[in-house]
Amino acid sequence: MSEFLAAYIIMAISTSLPELFIGINAAINLNSSLSLGNVIGANLVNLSLVAGIGLIFVGKFTVKSKEIKRDSLHMFFIALVPLFLMIVGGGLSRIDGAILVFIFVVYNYLLIKKQAAHTKLLENHVKKYQMIIAPVIFVGCLLLLFGSSHFAILFALEVSGGLGVPAILIGLVLLALGTTLPELSFTLSSFMSHHGELSLGNLVGSVITNSTLVLGITAMIFPIVAGFFTFLIASLFMVFALFLFVTFIGSGKLGYKEGMSLVGLYVLFIIIQIYVNVL
Repeated sequence: MSEFLAAYIIMAISTSLPELFIGINAAINLNSSLSLGNVIGANLVNLSLVAGIGLIFVGKFTVKSKEIKRDSLHMFFIALVPLFLMIVGGGLSRIDGAILVFIFVVYNYLLIKKQAAHTKLLENHVKKYQMIIAPVIFVGCLLLLFGSSHFAILFALEVSGGLGVPAILIGLVLLALGTTLPELSFTLSSFMSHHGELSLGNLVGSVITNSTLVLGITAMIFPIVAGFFTFLIASLFMVFALFLFVTFIGSGKLGYKEGMSLVGLYVLFIIIQIYVNVL
């Protein structure tokens, strides 16, 4: 497999599992707006804070692959689909959820089918015993993650009620920061090991997975409805972050200045959200 495809399919889906489990538990607790806030917030964090910190850390990175530029553009349009469905229907119904899951399946199928376009292949240094141990650890961590997401939802609802702020805002900020820690860790480690394509593939894949699979499954369990004003502000910031991220990748040269711009965008988002919802 190519580095980009491995990062997209394996790492992106894996690092999006916190958002997925949060979404499932939020739907079970009949409060899907938490999941919507978590997904929009997580996408915004990935595209601004995580990508920005990674670029600041590495200092300079050149995007040579045309396929990465193309896939980032696909990410831009796919991430807009749930926002469009929210605006048109006033929420995400079970049918909308099925549409999003369908988009996820089709896009992954096409990506796997065209994996030959990504020429930089992974080097295989995996030993036989690691092939047995790794899945066992993975399954054990999945069970722990699902259990912890249940308590995360309960605490998020308590914080929302205690502060008197919408549940979607807690998802946008607190839950989003928590569930994107895997992406941050992977981004820094991949840049440190000089595998920048892995980092970009993970971020692109995480945004697509969050916008389709996570929201789709959540909406299929329990339809998603949220306050329009908070949703609108967060969505505008996410769209702008998408635009900046795609533009920077399209330029082919990323570095400290681009990283500072992305981090600054997230700081501005937090300031505005606090001003609108708390002050």
